[in-house]
Amino acid sequence: MKFDIDLERLKEYILPYIEELKDFEFSYRNPLFWVGLFVAFFILSRFWGERKKPFSFTVISGLILLGMTKTEAYFSILFSDPLAPFLVKMVSLFIIALVFIYYAFIK
Repeated sequence: MKFDIDLERLKEYILPYIEELKDFEFSYRNPLFWVGLFVAFFILSRFWGERKKPFSFTVISGLILLGMTKTEAYFSILFSDPLAPFLVKMVSLFIIALVFIYYAFIK
């Protein structure tokens, strides 16, 4: 069997998904979002040892990121201030940092 990978076509397919993630726009339809969560799960499971702890952390983090995107869209419509989406992103990242600290040191 021979596999020919057309890197240019692959790049054209993946580039819009990368741009979404670079703009902190997370969607359940973005396959790179799910790949990132799986990679985070495998890395954390290697360091934390158990399977339950990294799985629940990545699920909670993914839900926070998906919720952040929806909340950011809502606040950008509600307020015309360009600072509102930035504040939503910072609050979400702060919550993820608190959850990480909880899972890393307490749980």
